[in-house]
Amino acid sequence: MRHCARLSPTLSVMILGSAMIASAQTDSDIEKLNQIQLLGNRSLVAFRKQVRDILTDRELVIENTIRYRVIARPWANARAFTTEGVRRIEIGAGMLLVYEAFSVALAAQKLGDSACGQAYIVKLVKDLASVDYLVNSGQTPPRLIDVFEFARRRQPLCRGVTFRAFADSENLRSYQEAMLGQSLGFIVAHELGHHLYNVRNPDGDLALSRENEKRADRLALRFVSRNGVEGIFYSFPAILHLAAMGGTAEEESLRTHPSGFRRALLTVEAMDSLYSNDLAFRESARLKGKSEQWEQFLQSFQDVLREALDEQ
Repeated sequence: MRHCARLSPTLSVMILGSAMIASAQTDSDIEKLNQIQLLGNRSLVAFRKQVRDILTDRELVIENTIRYRVIARPWANARAFTTEGVRRIEIGAGMLLVYEAFSVALAAQKLGDSACGQAYIVKLVKDLASVDYLVNSGQTPPRLIDVFEFARRRQPLCRGVTFRAFADSENLRSYQEAMLGQSLGFIVAHELGHHLYNVRNPDGDLALSRENEKRADRLALRFVSRNGVEGIFYSFPAILHLAAMGGTAEEESLRTHPSGFRRALLTVEAMDSLYSNDLAFRESARLKGKSEQWEQFLQSFQDVLREALDEQ
């Protein structure tokens, strides 16, 4: 993307600015990754203050021992691990670039036919799913075109979807930044969930590994939904990326993670359960007039991922 990085709070969540979507090959790309690292690490400080509101006393003790950092590498991955007795969470700067691609595309849908943005998102999910991050976390994402370049190639479907129109709209930029911030919060909370809830699995049991993933997803949803239904809407880029990283149905029997489409369905089920069982969350959606939007969101989520992943 061509707009400048900036840091500003919204929805009580850290916000990262924009940078070029690319695998780092040039000095300019490396500089952007360094900038993302700096902004990301500042945002992690805010995350730690916010997540403590939803943790138990036991969980707070564990969280307080974790070392977090964003790494200036093009890896579109995050991981929770323990080394030399220290619990750590690391986020590749490339993951934040991918979130930017999704968030700008979702915001840009409001500029023209929503089918344009959806077509771009489907392409992006497919491109990301082609890289096996789960086998090799050091792989870089494919070099991705942004939604505005995509729009230039897909006329007349994408008429009106231009960078200038996006940059001139403060509302769209704020919407995009909110999604970027919430998505970072989602993935960091997911990795925190691994430290808090993982059941030890020395034998590498696949069913247990997948259950650990589900527990981590639940904490991520708790974190982004703590201020109401909008938090989950805004974390859509992270949810899409998690699904893209899950592999194909054919590979599922050999993986610790569910297939991309199955993981997406599990996330939809978790969201639906949250709405059904959490009275405060449901009442917040009703009072804000978001109940119908919530149902439409879940249906749109399933439609996009079915097209992008179920064909693999």
